[in-house]
Amino acid sequence: MADTPGLLEALLACSAKLDIVEKGLNDFLDTKKMAFPRFYFLSNDELLEILAEAKDPLAVQPFVKKCFEAVKELVFEPRPATAAGDSSVAGDAGIITGLVSVEGEKIPFVQSVDPAASGAVEVWLLAVENAIKRTLHSLARDALMAYAQGPRSSWILQWPGQLVLNCSQVCACLWMRLEQRITCRCLSTACHAHAWPLASDGW
Repeated sequence: MADTPGLLEALLACSAKLDIVEKGLNDFLDTKKMAFPRFYFLSNDELLEILAEAKDPLAVQPFVKKCFEAVKELVFEPRPATAAGDSSVAGDAGIITGLVSVEGEKIPFVQSVDPAASGAVEVWLLAVENAIKRTLHSLARDALMAYAQGPRSSWILQWPGQLVLNCSQVCACLWMRLEQRITCRCLSTACHAHAWPLASDGW
């Protein structure tokens, strides 16, 4: 076989064409990664597996924990029925209404995401990322407002664990700043009280 005429040239030509194909594939994957930067956390093989099943949003589930830290899976629910009485169609994964953390905490989104609205997996995953941000922002605000309205032991159990840690640190910083202001005000008042008699005595 090594003596086959033109074999070396054919292999070199195939190698050159393979390089062109690989470059084109990498360029294509880079466009997807730039559209949704969290794809950089995945290998090219994993990203290709997602893109190959782009019409099936559920195919993304095994890779959710790599794209979003501490997120185990997304919550898919059937599409609400329309005025005509039609709900989800065959093969439709439905809408994304929340997430489940690796600790098992289920967090509903403040606004659901419809993968079928965009079709492109990188687009609706970006919408999921924005939904997570809006949801955590809203929950953090509500958790801070509820912090002083009841026992801390009850408050801890009412909110997701990560928010409990973050909001506890925020509240601790606020209390420290409040204590510092009270201390400075007391010191200022005390200094003024001691300085006034000295000033009246001609010091």
